Amino acid sequence: MAVSRIAPTGADRLVQRLREYGVRQAFGYPGGPLTPLYDALYREPAVRHILARHEQGAAFMADGAARATGQTGVCITVCGPGAFNAATPIAGAFSDSIPVLLINGQVPSREPRSGYYHENDQLRAFAPFTKAQIRVEKVDDLVPLLDRAWQLTSQDRPGPV
Repeated sequence: MAVSRIAPTGADRLVQRLREYGVRQAFGYPGGPLTPLYDALYREPAVRHILARHEQGAAFMADGAARATGQTGVCITVCGPGAFNAATPIAGAFSDSIPVLLINGQVPSREPRSGYYHENDQLRAFAPFTKAQIRVEKVDDLVPLLDRAWQLTSQDRPGPV
């Protein structure tokens, strides 16, 4: 009997890539749009999720881990207010040249936008205090864009992406 295998999701690819980078923990606060990512983290025991009680705490934890280890810290937030809650520690990481990767969920894109509070211009809001802001539009672009973001965190002057 043949065993069928399900193709990896974009979230599985993201978590696998984090494992390949040597990430052992990711700090975050879950939310609806992140459910596939949290499912993928559950399936990958090599990358431990550490639950924060607030997105700001998760980003401070990622910053602290990066400072302690010299490796890029990873923070996961839900889109909208969750991302904005991480702004203070991300700005601090930028000022202090600390490599942090902020992985942020997003609601499905549709035209016209619904105007819900989770739909805001996060890329523009984070531009003043991050090295780069990258949005994945297609699942096939996820790994190359993640690779670019990961490299940017420690390239030249380190900092958050």
